[in-house]
Amino acid sequence: MNEKYLIPKPPYNIKRIWSKICMVVSRQSLVMPSFRRRMLKLGGVKINGKCFIGSNVQFDGMFPNLIEIGSGCVITTGTCILSHFYNTSDRRFYAGKVVIGKNVFIGMNTLIVNAVNIGDGAIIGAGSIVNRDIPAGEIWGGNPARFIKKLHWRLLKSVNAKLLNSVFMLVTRFSGLQTLSHFSNDYIGVGALKLGSPIFHE
Repeated sequence: MNEKYLIPKPPYNIKRIWSKICMVVSRQSLVMPSFRRRMLKLGGVKINGKCFIGSNVQFDGMFPNLIEIGSGCVITTGTCILSHFYNTSDRRFYAGKVVIGKNVFIGMNTLIVNAVNIGDGAIIGAGSIVNRDIPAGEIWGGNPARFIKKLHWRLLKSVNAKLLNSVFMLVTRFSGLQTLSHFSNDYIGVGALKLGSPIFHE
């Protein structure tokens, strides 16, 4: 869990208004994913490399700069990521960093409601509420999110690169991500996502 600190009431200044405008624009369904990433960056979210962020994904409007997203992530529609939280013990608001690693898949309508780290290659089921750290290479889901299983690695000797490229074509065509160009030995058994190096090459 990342460190949290007590926050005063944030000023409603021009910078915060601009950030909110960028967030509202990014949530629209007709916005291209590449333009959506650009608006989120302008709004303060730290996005490292290319990733897919669906429509109606909400980011914290007070402290978007505390949210960091790794390359190759897929964050689906309806997800909400908060970086400030209400502590019921002392009835005060705290803020903290939310770090999402590389190649993370977040199912639709997931809520991230604590200063957590989500490890590389993790998968979070739809409708989950994440309030604790999720290690790399694990599947979590539920309310609150709980460990389900580890991702098992296996060698895909008979996989055709062209076939996998066609599987990801719909995502890559509209998100600005490149299709698979090469393979190495170890891939997750549930698909073509490789934990070691992203399939979404820059």
